[in-house]
Amino acid sequence: MTAVARPRGNVIRHRLDVLEDSKEKIVLRERPHRGLGAIFCLCGLSMLSLLVWRKPQPGQGVLLTVMVGFGLAFLSFGVFCLVESTIGVTLESRELWIRRRIGWLKSDKRYPVEDVKRVFTRSSGKGSGLGVELAPGRKKNLTFFTEYADPAEQAGKLNHFIRTAAKRRAPQGGA
Repeated sequence: MTAVARPRGNVIRHRLDVLEDSKEKIVLRERPHRGLGAIFCLCGLSMLSLLVWRKPQPGQGVLLTVMVGFGLAFLSFGVFCLVESTIGVTLESRELWIRRRIGWLKSDKRYPVEDVKRVFTRSSGKGSGLGVELAPGRKKNLTFFTEYADPAEQAGKLNHFIRTAAKRRAPQGGA
């Protein structure tokens, strides 16, 4: 298993955290932005709480609607920043899996390696992230954020595990 030191003080993270890198499995983690998420959640909650304590005046319907909209938008972005993603490929299960977690809420998505064409690097002005191209031509984001310097090496490792798992035969059940 390979451990990677986390960079400090950089806006761009150099790579996803490697939780496990063995002959049978690779697991990567995208850390949440807890500080940014907390700030946006607090701003959104404070905007919405102002509406609870404020007595509506005639003619302020538009202002209240705008405050509710901004409050919900800030709150939504704050929750989005708190998502932790874990991505992995296991040769035994022959699946690419993605686990998203916010606190105790979890969401798992699994794709059989036969349905995965490739893992690729997607870029933006801020940095790069990982995406996956599925067999029916659909594309999905593996990472929520595009803030990594160059995750091409990690995309290559995921692709290697996907190809290796696809070459293996599915385990035969029976006695």
